[in-house]
Amino acid sequence: AAAATYKLANSLFYDLLHKTTVQRGLDPRRFALFSFGGTAGMHVGAYGEHLGVSQIVIPYSASVHGAFGLVTSDIAHEDQITQPLRAPFDVEAIVGIYAQLEERIVAQLAAEGFDRSQMRLNRAVDMRYRRQVHILTSPFVGDEVTAESLEATVDMFERLYEEKYGPQSAYREAGIELVSFRVRGIGVVGKHEFQVEQLAGTDASPALVERDQAWVDKAGEMQEVPGYDFERLRPGNAIPGPAIVWTPITTLVVPPAQTARLDEHRNLVLTVDG
Repeated sequence: AAAATYKLANSLFYDLLHKTTVQRGLDPRRFALFSFGGTAGMHVGAYGEHLGVSQIVIPYSASVHGAFGLVTSDIAHEDQITQPLRAPFDVEAIVGIYAQLEERIVAQLAAEGFDRSQMRLNRAVDMRYRRQVHILTSPFVGDEVTAESLEATVDMFERLYEEKYGPQSAYREAGIELVSFRVRGIGVVGKHEFQVEQLAGTDASPALVERDQAWVDKAGEMQEVPGYDFERLRPGNAIPGPAIVWTPITTLVVPPAQTARLDEHRNLVLTVDG
Protein backbone atom coordinates (compact mmCIF):
# COMPACT_ATOMS: atom_id res chain seq x y z
CA ALA A 1 0.00 0.00 0.00
CA ALA A 2 2.84 2.40 0.84
CA ALA A 3 4.55 1.62 -2.47
CA ALA A 4 1.32 2.29 -4.37
CA THR A 5 0.85 5.61 -2.56
CA TYR A 6 4.45 6.56 -3.34
CA LYS A 7 3.98 5.73 -7.02
CA LEU A 8 0.73 7.71 -7.19
CA ALA A 9 2.37 10.78 -5.63
CA ASN A 10 5.22 10.59 -8.13
CA SER A 11 2.74 10.35 -11.00
CA LEU A 12 0.93 13.49 -9.83
CA PHE A 13 4.23 15.41 -9.55
CA TYR A 14 5.23 14.23 -13.02
CA ASP A 15 1.90 15.27 -14.56
CA LEU A 16 2.17 18.79 -13.15
CA LEU A 17 5.74 19.23 -14.40
CA HIS A 18 4.83 17.77 -17.80
CA LYS A 19 2.10 20.41 -18.14
CA THR A 20 4.48 23.25 -17.28
CA THR A 21 7.23 22.05 -19.64
CA VAL A 22 6.39 19.72 -22.52
CA GLN A 23 2.86 21.03 -22.98
CA ARG A 24 4.28 24.55 -23.20
CA GLY A 25 6.87 23.60 -25.78
CA LEU A 26 9.80 23.28 -23.36
CA ASP A 27 12.14 20.29 -23.52
CA PRO A 28 12.90 19.12 -19.93
CA ARG A 29 16.15 17.55 -21.15
CA ARG A 30 17.55 21.08 -21.51
CA PHE A 31 16.98 21.89 -17.84
CA ALA A 32 17.97 20.92 -14.33
CA LEU A 33 15.16 20.23 -11.87
CA PHE A 34 15.47 22.25 -8.67
CA SER A 35 13.83 20.57 -5.69
CA PHE A 36 12.71 22.08 -2.42
CA GLY A 37 10.30 21.19 0.36
CA GLY A 38 10.41 18.75 3.23
CA THR A 39 9.31 15.64 1.34
CA ALA A 40 10.52 16.45 -2.18
CA GLY A 41 13.83 14.66 -1.67
CA MET A 42 12.02 11.34 -1.31
CA HIS A 43 10.24 11.71 -4.66
CA VAL A 44 12.25 13.97 -6.96
CA GLY A 45 14.67 11.31 -8.19
CA ALA A 46 11.81 9.14 -9.42
CA TYR A 47 9.74 11.70 -11.32
CA GLY A 48 12.78 13.70 -12.41
CA GLU A 49 14.22 10.70 -14.23
CA HIS A 50 10.86 10.00 -15.85
CA LEU A 51 10.70 13.61 -17.00
CA GLY A 52 14.17 13.30 -18.53
CA VAL A 53 15.85 16.30 -16.90
CA SER A 54 19.63 16.64 -17.14
CA GLN A 55 20.24 17.00 -13.40
CA ILE A 56 18.30 17.22 -10.16
CA VAL A 57 19.48 19.66 -7.49
CA ILE A 58 18.37 19.18 -3.87
CA PRO A 59 19.58 22.26 -1.97
CA TYR A 60 21.19 22.10 1.44
CA SER A 61 18.28 24.15 2.80
CA ALA A 62 15.64 21.99 1.05
CA SER A 63 13.08 21.74 3.85
CA VAL A 64 13.26 25.42 4.77
CA HIS A 65 14.08 26.78 1.33
CA GLY A 66 10.85 28.77 1.08
CA ALA A 67 11.44 30.39 4.47
CA PHE A 68 15.08 31.02 3.57
CA GLY A 69 13.98 32.77 0.39
CA LEU A 70 11.45 34.84 2.30
CA VAL A 71 13.91 36.26 4.82
CA THR A 72 16.60 36.97 2.20
CA SER A 73 14.38 38.41 -0.54
CA ASP A 74 14.26 42.07 -1.44
CA ILE A 75 11.14 44.00 -0.44
CA ALA A 76 8.98 45.01 -3.40
CA HIS A 77 5.96 47.31 -3.73
CA GLU A 78 4.02 48.16 -6.85
CA ASP A 79 1.63 51.02 -7.44
CA GLN A 80 -0.34 52.02 -10.50
CA ILE A 81 -2.55 54.74 -11.89
CA THR A 82 -5.13 53.98 -14.57
CA GLN A 83 -5.46 56.87 -16.98
CA PRO A 84 -6.07 55.86 -20.61
CA LEU A 85 -4.18 57.95 -23.14
CA ARG A 86 -4.20 57.67 -26.92
CA ALA A 87 -1.46 58.54 -29.38
CA PRO A 88 -0.16 61.16 -29.89
CA PHE A 89 0.81 61.10 -26.22
CA ASP A 90 1.11 64.01 -23.81
CA VAL A 91 4.65 63.49 -22.56
CA GLU A 92 4.35 66.00 -19.72
CA ALA A 93 1.23 64.30 -18.41
CA ILE A 94 3.03 60.94 -18.36
CA VAL A 95 6.02 62.50 -16.58
CA GLY A 96 3.63 63.76 -13.90
CA ILE A 97 1.95 60.36 -13.50
CA TYR A 98 5.24 58.54 -12.98
CA ALA A 99 6.50 61.24 -10.60
CA GLN A 100 3.38 60.78 -8.46
CA LEU A 101 3.80 57.00 -8.39
CA GLU A 102 7.51 57.17 -7.60
CA GLU A 103 6.91 59.60 -4.76
CA ARG A 104 4.42 57.19 -3.17
CA ILE A 105 6.70 54.17 -3.58
CA VAL A 106 9.75 55.98 -2.19
CA ALA A 107 7.75 57.12 0.85
CA GLN A 108 6.56 53.56 1.47
CA LEU A 109 10.05 52.07 1.29
CA ALA A 110 11.50 54.88 3.42
CA ALA A 111 8.89 54.12 6.10
CA GLU A 112 10.20 50.54 6.11
CA GLY A 113 13.75 51.68 6.82
CA PHE A 114 15.34 51.81 3.37
CA ASP A 115 17.39 54.82 2.35
CA ARG A 116 17.35 56.07 -1.25
CA SER A 117 20.57 54.26 -2.16
CA GLN A 118 18.89 50.94 -1.34
CA MET A 119 15.91 51.58 -3.62
CA ARG A 120 15.45 50.49 -7.24
CA LEU A 121 12.52 51.87 -9.22
CA ASN A 122 11.23 50.29 -12.42
CA ARG A 123 8.52 51.75 -14.66
CA ALA A 124 6.06 49.80 -16.78
CA VAL A 125 2.91 50.55 -18.73
CA ASP A 126 -0.19 48.54 -19.64
CA MET A 127 -0.90 48.95 -23.36
CA ARG A 128 -3.31 47.72 -25.99
CA TYR A 129 -4.47 48.40 -29.51
CA ARG A 130 -7.56 50.58 -29.71
CA ARG A 131 -10.89 48.76 -29.38
CA GLN A 132 -9.16 45.66 -28.05
CA VAL A 133 -9.79 44.04 -24.69
CA HIS A 134 -6.39 42.35 -24.36
CA ILE A 135 -3.80 44.34 -22.44
CA LEU A 136 -0.07 43.66 -22.22
CA THR A 137 2.32 45.11 -19.69
CA SER A 138 5.54 46.40 -21.21
CA PRO A 139 8.64 47.61 -19.35
CA PHE A 140 9.21 51.30 -19.90
CA VAL A 141 12.31 51.75 -22.03
CA GLY A 142 14.81 54.37 -20.89
CA ASP A 143 15.62 56.24 -17.71
CA GLU A 144 13.68 59.38 -18.64
CA VAL A 145 10.18 59.88 -20.03
CA THR A 146 10.62 61.49 -23.45
CA ALA A 147 9.00 61.21 -26.86
CA GLU A 148 11.88 58.94 -27.91
CA SER A 149 11.58 56.64 -24.88
CA LEU A 150 7.80 56.42 -25.42
CA GLU A 151 8.36 55.38 -29.02
CA ALA A 152 10.87 52.74 -27.88
CA THR A 153 8.33 51.48 -25.33
CA VAL A 154 5.66 51.15 -28.01
CA ASP A 155 8.15 49.16 -30.10
CA MET A 156 8.75 46.91 -27.09
CA PHE A 157 4.99 46.42 -26.68
CA GLU A 158 4.68 45.33 -30.29
CA ARG A 159 7.52 42.83 -29.92
CA LEU A 160 5.88 41.37 -26.82
CA TYR A 161 2.54 41.30 -28.61
CA GLU A 162 3.94 39.27 -31.50
CA GLU A 163 5.72 36.91 -29.10
CA LYS A 164 2.39 36.18 -27.44
CA TYR A 165 -0.03 36.24 -30.37
CA GLY A 166 2.22 35.29 -33.28
CA PRO A 167 4.32 36.94 -35.99
CA GLN A 168 2.76 39.91 -37.78
CA SER A 169 -0.11 40.07 -35.28
CA ALA A 170 0.95 43.60 -34.27
CA TYR A 171 -0.98 46.32 -36.10
CA ARG A 172 0.02 49.84 -35.12
CA GLU A 173 -2.41 51.32 -37.64
CA ALA A 174 -5.19 50.35 -35.21
CA GLY A 175 -3.84 52.94 -32.79
CA ILE A 176 -1.99 52.54 -29.51
CA GLU A 177 -3.61 53.14 -26.15
CA LEU A 178 -1.78 53.49 -22.83
CA VAL A 179 -4.12 52.21 -20.14
CA SER A 180 -2.31 52.03 -16.78
CA PHE A 181 1.05 53.28 -15.56
CA ARG A 182 3.02 51.21 -13.06
CA VAL A 183 6.03 51.70 -10.83
CA ARG A 184 7.66 48.82 -8.98
CA GLY A 185 9.93 49.80 -6.12
CA ILE A 186 12.47 47.38 -4.66
CA GLY A 187 14.15 47.77 -1.30
CA VAL A 188 17.42 45.87 -1.60
CA VAL A 189 18.12 43.60 1.37
CA GLY A 190 21.74 42.79 2.18
CA LYS A 191 22.74 39.26 1.19
CA HIS A 192 25.09 36.93 2.98
CA GLU A 193 27.73 35.22 0.89
CA PHE A 194 27.35 31.48 0.57
CA GLN A 195 30.03 29.29 2.08
CA VAL A 196 32.08 27.41 -0.50
CA GLU A 197 33.90 24.28 0.63
CA GLN A 198 36.79 22.48 -1.00
CA LEU A 199 35.92 19.34 -2.91
CA ALA A 200 37.17 16.09 -1.42
CA GLY A 201 37.26 12.64 -2.99
CA THR A 202 34.27 10.64 -4.18
CA ASP A 203 34.46 8.04 -1.39
CA ALA A 204 31.36 8.41 0.81
CA SER A 205 31.99 5.33 2.98
CA PRO A 206 32.84 7.38 6.14
CA ALA A 207 29.23 8.62 6.07
CA LEU A 208 27.72 5.10 5.80
CA VAL A 209 25.82 4.41 9.03
CA GLU A 210 23.68 1.34 8.30
CA ARG A 211 22.29 -1.08 5.78
CA ASP A 212 18.66 -2.09 5.95
CA GLN A 213 15.94 -3.74 3.93
CA ALA A 214 13.88 -1.22 1.96
CA TRP A 215 11.36 -1.35 -0.86
CA VAL A 216 13.02 -0.31 -4.13
CA ASP A 217 10.15 0.78 -6.35
CA LYS A 218 12.08 0.65 -9.60
CA ALA A 219 13.12 -2.96 -8.91
CA GLY A 220 9.73 -3.92 -7.49
CA GLU A 221 11.23 -5.75 -4.52
CA MET A 222 12.83 -5.42 -1.09
CA GLN A 223 16.58 -4.91 -1.23
CA GLU A 224 19.39 -4.19 1.21
CA VAL A 225 19.95 -0.45 0.88
CA PRO A 226 22.78 1.61 2.40
CA GLY A 227 21.92 4.61 4.55
CA TYR A 228 24.17 7.67 4.86
CA ASP A 229 24.43 10.45 7.43
CA PHE A 230 24.37 13.71 5.48
CA GLU A 231 26.37 15.51 8.18
CA ARG A 232 29.31 13.15 7.64
CA LEU A 233 29.42 13.65 3.88
CA ARG A 234 32.09 15.88 2.38
CA PRO A 235 31.78 17.91 -0.84
CA GLY A 236 32.75 15.70 -3.75
CA ASN A 237 31.45 12.48 -2.17
CA ALA A 238 29.36 10.34 -4.52
CA ILE A 239 26.58 7.94 -3.51
CA PRO A 240 25.32 5.41 -6.08
CA GLY A 241 21.70 4.39 -5.87
CA PRO A 242 19.73 2.79 -4.49
CA ALA A 243 20.54 4.57 -1.25
CA ILE A 244 19.02 6.72 1.47
CA VAL A 245 20.53 9.92 2.88
CA TRP A 246 19.33 11.23 6.22
CA THR A 247 19.75 14.94 6.96
CA PRO A 248 18.72 16.77 10.15
CA ILE A 249 15.69 18.21 8.32
CA THR A 250 14.65 15.71 5.66
CA THR A 251 15.26 12.31 4.00
CA LEU A 252 16.62 11.90 0.49
CA VAL A 253 16.16 8.84 -1.73
CA VAL A 254 18.67 8.02 -4.46
CA PRO A 255 16.96 5.68 -6.97
CA PRO A 256 18.79 2.89 -8.80
CA ALA A 257 20.90 3.96 -11.79
CA GLN A 258 21.36 7.43 -10.30
CA THR A 259 24.28 8.96 -8.41
CA ALA A 260 24.07 11.69 -5.80
CA ARG A 261 27.08 13.98 -5.46
CA LEU A 262 27.58 16.62 -2.79
CA ASP A 263 28.72 19.89 -4.35
CA GLU A 264 30.83 22.66 -2.84
CA HIS A 265 27.71 24.37 -1.42
CA ARG A 266 26.54 21.09 0.19
CA ASN A 267 23.71 20.64 -2.28
CA LEU A 268 23.03 17.08 -3.42
CA VAL A 269 23.05 16.81 -7.22
CA LEU A 270 21.44 13.72 -8.75
CA THR A 271 22.43 12.52 -12.20
CA VAL A 272 21.18 9.51 -14.13
CA ASP A 273 24.03 7.09 -14.79
CA GLY A 274 24.71 6.23 -18.42
